[in-house]
Amino acid sequence: MLITSQTEIQAPIEVVFSYLEDNDKQKQWMTGLEGTEYLTKFDSSNPVGVMFKQILREGNRIQEYEGQVTEYNKNNKLSIQMNHPSF
Repeated sequence: MLITSQTEIQAPIEVVFSYLEDNDKQKQWMTGLEGTEYLTKFDSSNPVGVMFKQILREGNRIQEYEGQVTEYNKNNKLSIQMNHPSF
């Protein structure tokens, strides 16, 4: 199953992408995000292939979601694949 989403935001693209790329800024818009851990070597200039784990607080529970960056084009496109039974 493929799920896509599109949202129009009135801000410069560089500002918007900074909220996708910066782990601390992600916490400002991802409800319950406790943190992100990289499971493989992370190269910020080319993150394609990096595997990561995000830890989220969902009510009283902590859930871990693993994923991988599948596409990246600075200030244009960031695609990830999440691997979790609920997806």
